[in-house]
Amino acid sequence: MSNANYTGVLLFIYSISMLLSIVWVTLDSVTRQKRMPGVEKVIWITVAFLLGPIGAAVYYFVIKREHRYEREPEAF
Repeated sequence: MSNANYTGVLLFIYSISMLLSIVWVTLDSVTRQKRMPGVEKVIWITVAFLLGPIGAAVYYFVIKREHRYEREPEAF
């Protein structure tokens, strides 16, 4: 396999990881983080667009792992 083929595979993997990280941060911040201010949601989505998987990792450690803005449990 030539270097061009490896480059294409790596670019494909990077593109998929970028797409998944953007979608995950966007969906999580909009649907699950109900108490998060709107401006902060926009900031996190922008970070995900600019930094991709690195931004998603930072989002995980700062927001998700600490359960910072998790929505309140719904009463039945």
